[in-house]
Amino acid sequence: MNRKKQTCHQQQTARPRLLSEQDRAQFDLQLREFHSARKTPFLHAPIVFGRRVDFHRLYNAVARLGGFRRV
Repeated sequence: MNRKKQTCHQQQTARPRLLSEQDRAQFDLQLREFHSARKTPFLHAPIVFGRRVDFHRLYNAVARLGGFRRV
């Protein structure tokens, strides 16, 4: 496996670090401020297949895979 593919594979299989409640609360606050500044409603995270979407986990997964343009 060449170095570029190996690095990409390592990034995709890396486990996200566990977040403290303070980290998660800070992310949620920043997300709400983002929506407030753009005047877009944000009441709560959507529910998909009976489970609430974890925006922090989703954000990190997309960033790890190269951003929204690559995903």
